[in-house]
Amino acid sequence: MKRRIIYIILALIFFLGSVTFYINTVAIPKYLKKIIIQDTQKFLGRKILLKDLHFNPFKGFVLNGVTVFEENSPDAFATVANANVNFLYWPFLRERKIVLSSVELNAVS
Repeated sequence: MKRRIIYIILALIFFLGSVTFYINTVAIPKYLKKIIIQDTQKFLGRKILLKDLHFNPFKGFVLNGVTVFEENSPDAFATVANANVNFLYWPFLRERKIVLSSVELNAVS
């Protein structure tokens, strides 16, 4: 019985590691980063620069080097050195709905 529980835990850890690796190496660079930038620019009506984006299963999405520019200007409106965006997994898996549980901004100027 103990071995079975250990195998289940190891399989779960392997699965979560594989999903995290796939998200960080395939999904984010090819699809997600472009979608986030395009949709945010369309919503705000301003140019957005995002240096790095990766996924951490405990922190959610980690955005580094976010810059929002002034409308029709090369001047920066706001910059965020680091942002953590955490979401609830269950609504996403069941209903394909994204529910943000927390947003943490660090070094905002």
